[in-house]
Amino acid sequence: MLIIGLAAAVGSLQFQKQWVAANQETVQVPVPAHKISANTIIKPEDLAQKKYIKAALNDNVVVNAQKVIGKAAVTDLYPGELILKTKLKEKLQVLGPGEVFVTVKADSLEQVLGGNICRNMVVDVIYTEEIEKPPVLLAENAVVVSVLDENGKAMSEPVNVAQAAVSGITGRDKAPKFIMLKVKRNESYEFTRPLNGGHILITQVGQVQPPEVEAIPPDLLDSLPLEQPAEQEEKPVEEEQATDTVPEQPPD
Repeated sequence: MLIIGLAAAVGSLQFQKQWVAANQETVQVPVPAHKISANTIIKPEDLAQKKYIKAALNDNVVVNAQKVIGKAAVTDLYPGELILKTKLKEKLQVLGPGEVFVTVKADSLEQVLGGNICRNMVVDVIYTEEIEKPPVLLAENAVVVSVLDENGKAMSEPVNVAQAAVSGITGRDKAPKFIMLKVKRNESYEFTRPLNGGHILITQVGQVQPPEVEAIPPDLLDSLPLEQPAEQEEKPVEEEQATDTVPEQPPD
């Protein structure tokens, strides 16, 4: 009986070691080194690293610093908090001084480059009312921020924009319905014209501009400073949880 009891104890100890190895593994994740205001483009110096139990992190937590740098904060980020994917947006979606977003409706493929319009494209927006009247330039060198379907959902990009333009296909399963543009504020007032009739035509005037991506070394996270204990700035209660429940210890 003594031998059986010892064997059971050894087995239990081995199980606990395996459980700890699987469920208590820690990882270093990027966190704000200081308060990052909403719509701020995040730079390496804005980040620190903090140790967390890997099993306690959910899929919405960003664990790779390279996927944070160059993005913009959707809301204020506070020192030491986990950075959620839903709290980041592309730099393209940040407005500069004197810029606003406008959305135009596409009633036909001809209005939106045969359906081959895509994000980051530089375009002119033209309004036509009647054949007898000359077209009016509503916006010059506007930037396409998003291409949406009839439900307002962002659409995937054409597989190959150049090839699609030549072959006359869009590479999408349905036609774009709404186009979100970044334009100058003084141009935005002209977009009320279609309310009186006529329609809008979008023409490409520049090459598709790839998003600006800062060269980031692969070992960036290792070079980030450890988070220093500091007086935490009071932050609002978040509705979204960044971590799942930490697993309970196994029974003896």
